[in-house]
Amino acid sequence: MHQRPRETTEPVPASPATPAKSRRIALLLGLIVALAFFLRLGAALEFRSLFWSDEVFQTLEPAHKLAYGYGITTWEWREGTRSWVMPAVLAGVMRLSEGLGPGASGYLLAITICLCLLSLSPVLFAYSWAARVGRPGTGLLAAALCAVWFELIFFAPKAFAEVIAAHVFLPGLLFAAQEEQRHKRWCLFAAGILFGITVALRVPYVPVVGFAAIYLCRNHVRQKWLPLALGLALSLIAFGVVDAVTWGSPFQTLWKGVWSNVAQAKSVQFGAAPWYAYFGSLVWVWSWGFPLIAYFAALGAKRSPLLFWLVAVLFLSHSLLAHKEYRFLYLLIPLTCVLVALGISEKIARFPRHPTAALTGMLVAWCLGSALLAWNFRPYWTVYSGNLRAFEQMSRSPDTCGVGLLGVPWSWTGGYTYLHRDLPILQLELPGDPERLSSHFNYLLASDRASSIPAGFARQWCWRGSCLFKRPGDCTPMPGYHINQVLQQRGQ
Repeated sequence: MHQRPRETTEPVPASPATPAKSRRIALLLGLIVALAFFLRLGAALEFRSLFWSDEVFQTLEPAHKLAYGYGITTWEWREGTRSWVMPAVLAGVMRLSEGLGPGASGYLLAITICLCLLSLSPVLFAYSWAARVGRPGTGLLAAALCAVWFELIFFAPKAFAEVIAAHVFLPGLLFAAQEEQRHKRWCLFAAGILFGITVALRVPYVPVVGFAAIYLCRNHVRQKWLPLALGLALSLIAFGVVDAVTWGSPFQTLWKGVWSNVAQAKSVQFGAAPWYAYFGSLVWVWSWGFPLIAYFAALGAKRSPLLFWLVAVLFLSHSLLAHKEYRFLYLLIPLTCVLVALGISEKIARFPRHPTAALTGMLVAWCLGSALLAWNFRPYWTVYSGNLRAFEQMSRSPDTCGVGLLGVPWSWTGGYTYLHRDLPILQLELPGDPERLSSHFNYLLASDRASSIPAGFARQWCWRGSCLFKRPGDCTPMPGYHINQVLQQRGQ
């Protein structure tokens, strides 16, 4: 009778692989990883979008300000609720790569490549985890499922804290579950470092990290808890030191972020949803695929209960928070893909006559399903792409001296990250603003529904609901004006 391999104690017994078989597996894995990278990079370059303004103004924009001295500053960065660690890394990429192209295009390409490389973490995690706890061949299947799933492709180039934190957490989970006695403590130490980075980047992931640690360490204080806690403490101390240097108080971003969003209910100002909203979001995004994904994930949970419980903890803990955004559940997606791969493998094992054909059929069906669901998700692949395209074009135009926004909120633009010029950005809101202030800007980004285009501006192009206008001549300076002053007065 087959006995399910355990995740937390003994390694899974496996038949010794011949050198030829090992090379074949390595080749196939390499091809899957290469496919995953080019799918992510190709989609990022072809479908540039702004899914949520945080991907610019919580990460890239402060990085641009750190690298070049100017940028839009939102309330989080005025009040000190965000860590400078991630912006500092992105700022380094910007400075090193700005010569790759004119304007902002060079460093935007470099950042996209770096984020796409980091997004390969779920693919490698899927292979390693499924190969350890699943049947032969399940590792490659899990890697392939993660490689082609549309949500993992879509979020790959997004500079969201929760996305990057998930990409850090997954290898940490692998290290924490390592069963090789010789290197176990060093693996747990490394896992602790990665868990600490995860928590520092995304505090609401604390329940997931905590559950993983309890599940894997149990009552092994010296052998497991000690090295894990040491690594985690070192990470948090490093973030605390950065807070002390940048904000003047150690660990400020950890406690102040929680205080502002929970005690002061800052996040609720941007929207609140009932506890069951995430369930509706998953049903909407996965559509007809939801029951199939749930079925195979449930089968896979028999092989890997830890992943199932991590999905449950993530889902339930985030459901308790009033402010909900679909991207907050990003970590759920790769974990579910691995569970689905384990479930498919279990299902195929019940029909042993043609396993290769069945496996191929399942993989083809998954690819088709991902493509169809990506088509349903299509509005988000290009949302606000016209605004980003306009700002990037203005960054390459040497005659740009000021930018007006008409019917286009500043939060749905690329900010100075895409403009890459220390020029005034004017939000034209009052009826007379376009004409009255037209001398202060020579480029106008307007909604395609805007009717009050000031005299002298000629349309350059329109794209995805946004139109770019230009007038000849220079701009009249506006002494003392900056968009950051406007945002500070409004508390934005």
